[in-house]
Amino acid sequence: NGRATASFEGTFDGQGHVIDNLKVSVTAEDRIDNIIFCGLFGTLVNATVKNLVIGSGCEFVCTSEDTDARTGAVAANVGAAVVIDNVYNLGTVKGQRNTGGIVGFLDGYLGTDARTISNCTNAGTVSTNHGPTGGIVGMVAQPSLTVINCRNVGAVNGLGGTGETDTFNATGGIAGRCFADNLTITGCINNGPITSANAMAGGILGGMQDKNTASITDCVNYGELSGLVTGIYNAAEGITVTVTNCENLAGETDESLEGDLEEIVPDFPSDDDDNPGGDPSDTEQPGDDDDEPTTPGTGEDETQGEDTTKEPEQSRESEYSGEDTTQPSGNEPADDDGGCASSVSGGLIVLALCAAALIGVRKKKD
Repeated sequence: NGRATASFEGTFDGQGHVIDNLKVSVTAEDRIDNIIFCGLFGTLVNATVKNLVIGSGCEFVCTSEDTDARTGAVAANVGAAVVIDNVYNLGTVKGQRNTGGIVGFLDGYLGTDARTISNCTNAGTVSTNHGPTGGIVGMVAQPSLTVINCRNVGAVNGLGGTGETDTFNATGGIAGRCFADNLTITGCINNGPITSANAMAGGILGGMQDKNTASITDCVNYGELSGLVTGIYNAAEGITVTVTNCENLAGETDESLEGDLEEIVPDFPSDDDDNPGGDPSDTEQPGDDDDEPTTPGTGEDETQGEDTTKEPEQSRESEYSGEDTTQPSGNEPADDDGGCASSVSGGLIVLALCAAALIGVRKKKD
């Protein structure tokens, strides 16, 4: 918890494991640097977090009504030079302000070096009583941020707001509110319902404020939108967002999802260097699946509050199979022993892996 006092710098590689039943509850008494932080990490700076599942038993709850409260399942606050890749949140995120399923607040702490959130999914419920709310990131306050190949399937509920022109309290499927330059959202999908009681609700971007810049490319919204102003994105008067090859298909069926939206199978990259023990099934290299971003469209359409008409070219069908996150994903053969590493020979190895499973160690391999 904290920013200057306790930022995490380094690499946290979950290697496909699940963190579950973690309860983080933050009140006004937990204020540090005059800011409230609630998340697995308080602040990330010069850091990478990757290959991790935050389980459905996790809860991140901030009850402080401080105007600078920040809540996110992975990180409450993100400073300079941060990468968050291939993280799935199934837990519940409840904040007062600046709340996101993955990141609560994008900060300028220690500079404005580019930040990236890629290949992440939020399937948990995200809600606030006031302020910006997003399925992936709640508030983008500093440049530069790229959100690529991310998906929200959880319900995102923003309860605050002052009227239809209110971008401050906006709610979005991917990002809630932006008042910074160089926000780029590419290849993202929203499937969850987006509700903004007294402000703007955007399938991809809730609200763009001040004369800043943003671009949205190859994105689709399937979620139902409820707010005083709705669209694939929304912006204050006079603000232009560049939108290319995007569609607002609110309420329509996304055929790339199968089964229960809450049961998403993470698709973790294989990397023997991260697993010294080795595994014969680790033959595919990261990036060999369908996660590659599509080539941006050649035309650009500058619009406000509406999407363009070109069909999206990307497909994410291979990423989500609707199976339980405790089972192996990919093309592994069926295992009569409950999925305990059928591809690994040797009875002792199988027994060890099964024993590990019984004590709650769950590892996701492609």
